[in-house]
Amino acid sequence: MSQTTYTLSQITAQLGGKWQGEDISVTAVRPLADAQAEHISFLANPKYKAEVHDSNAGAVIVSAKAADGFEGRNLIVADDPYLYFAKVARLFSPVVKAR
Repeated sequence: MSQTTYTLSQITAQLGGKWQGEDISVTAVRPLADAQAEHISFLANPKYKAEVHDSNAGAVIVSAKAADGFEGRNLIVADDPYLYFAKVARLFSPVVKAR
């Protein structure tokens, strides 16, 4: 089974939002603590900001307000990072409809 890959620009073209940094490819969604360079994660609660700095995630979904604190990171800026993360997760694991 082949692995699904999306660039940040492909994700934002489909779901909206704005990407910043490099237009990297990501292969899966992961929590900040578990994410590696090929993964995308999210920050919905500002109290976990330090976890973004410690994370190896290749990209992080953040709010516009939080984006200023992560210069040099690959980001997708979205109005609701939690909801956006759910939509990205759906891209990687689409619902298969029964026939």
